[in-house]
Amino acid sequence: MATGNVIAYVPSSSNPSVSYEVRLGKDGNVYCTCPNWKFQKLPPKERSCKHMKALSAQISTVTAKLAKAPIAAPVAKVAAPKQAAVAAKTVPAPVVASEDAEIAALEAKLAALKAAKATKMAAAQAKVEAAKAALAQAEAELKSAAA
Repeated sequence: MATGNVIAYVPSSSNPSVSYEVRLGKDGNVYCTCPNWKFQKLPPKERSCKHMKALSAQISTVTAKLAKAPIAAPVAKVAAPKQAAVAAKTVPAPVVASEDAEIAALEAKLAALKAAKATKMAAAQAKVEAAKAALAQAEAELKSAAA
């Protein structure tokens, strides 16, 4: 397991007394402590598990709600005591992501959307160029047929 920041503790759906850590590694990959994630033969950047998918769904829900919410004054951040982190490992807690992890996930999603848009734009531009070339060829054939 790579070291890095814990994004969230996700409770097991089959055993509520167990929680898994989802971490953002220093290498930029997301890791989970569940056996399903650990024993996949894919490279870490390509792996996924139901805990990561659940966290991603919750982040998407929060993002959608934030997009609809009116802008409010910032709330002061209160540091949690270390005992709370230990308790979160032993008792399933609701999935809570840190602000930095949420921002990183949103920035990654935005980058992916921008890349997809650029790919679609390039494909559309290629179609336009092909259509222009076909039109020019048809016009040339029409002129030669008329002559």
